[in-house]
Amino acid sequence: PSDFRCHSSLGFALHVAAQFGAARAAYRKALDLTPPAGDRAKIEAMALKAEASDLESRPLRDHQRTFNAAEWSLTDLWSFCLRYPGRPHRAKPRNFTLNFESSRQQGLNRMPYVLTLPSPIVTEAQHRYPLVLYMHSAGSTDICKGDVLSRQLLFVAQENPACVFGERGLDSITGGFIGLAPCCPPNMAAVSEAAPKAHRRHKVYWFKTCDTCSYSNWDFSASARVEQVEACVVELLAYVCEVLPIDQQRIYFVG
Repeated sequence: PSDFRCHSSLGFALHVAAQFGAARAAYRKALDLTPPAGDRAKIEAMALKAEASDLESRPLRDHQRTFNAAEWSLTDLWSFCLRYPGRPHRAKPRNFTLNFESSRQQGLNRMPYVLTLPSPIVTEAQHRYPLVLYMHSAGSTDICKGDVLSRQLLFVAQENPACVFGERGLDSITGGFIGLAPCCPPNMAAVSEAAPKAHRRHKVYWFKTCDTCSYSNWDFSASARVEQVEACVVELLAYVCEVLPIDQQRIYFVG
């Protein structure tokens, strides 16, 4: 149907049925079809409720302000956060887990990350935020079995200071900047299917790889550079700076 009322009604029905992702899509279609004289403000308000329900139905385990936004684009997430006032007596979401899909890298074409947004968000168009990029510890190299993606994101969310402070409601400490915490692949098998069999189990420590014993002895004489991870982190950083209002003179790496 090409009538916006049909898609709006469908969105409402799907929302009631707790199919929040499908409700978002239906409302988006309704808004695309709404004529200038249509009740656009009402549909936008209903769509915003569906978006909030979609996010808030997927909290990260043992977290209250950190949510799984893997099915969201960064653009849609930022747009939502600019418009969402929060719910009474409920902490407003601060941290989000997302997936970055690279269109340039061969082998390593995905990098999950945790994003911490400012609180409160300044809506002035010219306002720019510092960006703090957190590079997590080597503990993630032990996460190579089971649901690797979920375990990695949980590990980073529990370790990343911006995420931890945001989760605890300490907005006075982390509310003035945007936090970005990518997840490093655990081993060379996750970086490239073409990695030699002898090297597939070698751990990846961000931009270098070596065997576990060498790393434990802090011996990097036989380590190798992992250019795929370097390139993917740079591409992710450029993407975040393109979508979000980042002050590119104030980008900091910590870890």
